[in-house]
Amino acid sequence: MQKTSIAERLRLSKQASDKRMFDEGFALGREWAKASAEAEDLERLALEEHPYGSFNDIRELAEFLGVELEWLVGDTDDLTARMPSFVAGFVKGAREVFDEHSGIFDILVY
Repeated sequence: MQKTSIAERLRLSKQASDKRMFDEGFALGREWAKASAEAEDLERLALEEHPYGSFNDIRELAEFLGVELEWLVGDTDDLTARMPSFVAGFVKGAREVFDEHSGIFDILVY
């Protein structure tokens, strides 16, 4: 097998793996935002400058939100939950829910 064939196969494998993990994180992020997140959690994620968050690891995200790791990921495989593509998907999914309901945050004025 030629080096370019090996590199291409591995590149495609990595892309497929990243997409699968992103999609899994996205679905879990949406589920978490709808069922468990507090308004403050979603606001904090919305204020994060990078669109997918600047978190390299799900533990960093849990620490940022001040929540237990298990509260965020439930039964998700630990290795999957630590992958940057999973975390990016999680943040994107949660932020999408925030964006869909952001009008409620405008009502509260102090």
